[in-house]
Amino acid sequence: MIDLEFYECKFPVGICKTVISNFLDVSKMQNNGAELLALLIGLRIAVCTEKYKIIYCDSDLLIKYWSKGIINSKTRSKMDPLKLQYINECTYLRKIFENNKGTIIKI
Repeated sequence: MIDLEFYECKFPVGICKTVISNFLDVSKMQNNGAELLALLIGLRIAVCTEKYKIIYCDSDLLIKYWSKGIINSKTRSKMDPLKLQYINECTYLRKIFENNKGTIIKI
């Protein structure tokens, strides 16, 4: 597993932990990286606890392609190596999750 950096944030409702990542391949505002981190964390929780059987995601790109290890060769050649590592881990964890009867649902 790749280490993620967690930051504690203070909000009026309490302290929560958040993950921040700056991918080097983002030249304009894109949410793919944030969605990738969210799915990765969800898969880690689901696989580690074996308690959760459904993960909801709103990204077709992640559900249909990246979390299955499918990346366009042009995209792959320009991709931040860290993002590629996260995609590889998602692919690995998704196989485990689905083998344990887990499902990822598009919302």
